[in-house]
Amino acid sequence: MNSYSRALWKNWTVIPIVSYGFGFGAGGNVAQKSDNSAGTGAGGGIKPLGAIIFDKDGARVESVKGTLTNMTEVVAETATAIVEKWRC
Repeated sequence: MNSYSRALWKNWTVIPIVSYGFGFGAGGNVAQKSDNSAGTGAGGGIKPLGAIIFDKDGARVESVKGTLTNMTEVVAETATAIVEKWRC
């Protein structure tokens, strides 16, 4: 990284804006003629929405557009599918 790049990044502050969610569940079954069963599960996700950027010109909000958001969703869906196949 050259000195110009270092000076440029030195005066920036970036705060990410994300949407996140978590869920938990549990269930069970009591059967008279067979074994009892129970199960639990948990999941979570984070989706980038944008960032607040502070620099020499002030503060601004930049949103995440198109490709990055779509790529994040595809990665999350793929990871979920892999975990579901692994669990079965």
